[in-house]
Amino acid sequence: MRSDARRNRERILDAASLCFSREGPECGMAAVAKEAGVGSATMFRHFPAKQDLAEAVLLRCLDESENAVEAAMAAADPVEGLTALLTHFVQSLVRDRNLHRIAGQRLMDRQDVQDRRAAVFRNTATVLRRCQESGRVEPDVQVADLLTLTEGIAAAGGEGGWARPLALVLRGISTNR
Repeated sequence: MRSDARRNRERILDAASLCFSREGPECGMAAVAKEAGVGSATMFRHFPAKQDLAEAVLLRCLDESENAVEAAMAAADPVEGLTALLTHFVQSLVRDRNLHRIAGQRLMDRQDVQDRRAAVFRNTATVLRRCQESGRVEPDVQVADLLTLTEGIAAAGGEGGWARPLALVLRGISTNR
């Protein structure tokens, strides 16, 4: 893909994420193209339908989560890695809260997507286990707990109100209270 085409694609994905978050399923392709600063022909060359666009944004979110969990696994301080990872999860859930409704279940039912999501969860468990082995996170905390809490924080906190609840959760699971 040419560099200008790659830049246009990224601008479209950024704009779609913003528009879908702001307007939900009602967001039209024309609004995304306008937000991205591209013409309709460019938009439809990259994404023939809104479903294709929503799926591409969700796949990019999955890429970002894979990168975030890899960084957390590589962190010298496991608690800093977990904090960064949970922050990423909450920010992603807030930013892309409407995407699952737009993309639908079709993408989530794909085996490759299920496998990638399962790997993110397994690697998140590895990060959590490192924190617990360091003695700094309560031993009874499970990945499912963290995912439920991050989803709740994102849903309740919205764009501006998630940092304090996440800090409280992190303090609550810490053994250094």
